[in-house]
Amino acid sequence: MKEFFTGMSIYGLAELVKSNSLVCQPLFVNGNFKEQLAPDANYLFTLMDPQYSPAGSSRRQIEENMMDHFQDCLNLFEDTKMGGHTAAVAWNYKDDNLDCGIEVETETFENPDLTVAGVMGWLTGQRHKSIDNQKFNVTVHFNHDCLKHNPKHKVCFPVVR
Repeated sequence: MKEFFTGMSIYGLAELVKSNSLVCQPLFVNGNFKEQLAPDANYLFTLMDPQYSPAGSSRRQIEENMMDHFQDCLNLFEDTKMGGHTAAVAWNYKDDNLDCGIEVETETFENPDLTVAGVMGWLTGQRHKSIDNQKFNVTVHFNHDCLKHNPKHKVCFPVVR
């Protein structure tokens, strides 16, 4: 993008685009491009690649019920504006603006984005469909033994990668 901007600057187009951004926008951005990339519940669910237990097992039934519940949640997020509880997010970070390099502990709050795009961002790191139309999968693993690994857990959480 920097090279593109530099090339535009050579011909004086960069200033023209900056000063008349709304007029020049159709030259660079398709008007309905954003809508074309917005995921819906069915698109996101088709990306799921569940690694089920053998057919007929009790674990398989639990796994299929979990996937059905997840699909129902996605459809609900698509049809209804949902809100989640505000949760504190705390971490230590190094503030580059401070000369002494002291780590500052801050506390911020966030609301979960309970939309299909928000869930897709949480799962994949991108909140939109693939721009180059390459299909990718989200592998779903079911952790039936989380209490063995972490006996103090009250609830087993999903594994996200």
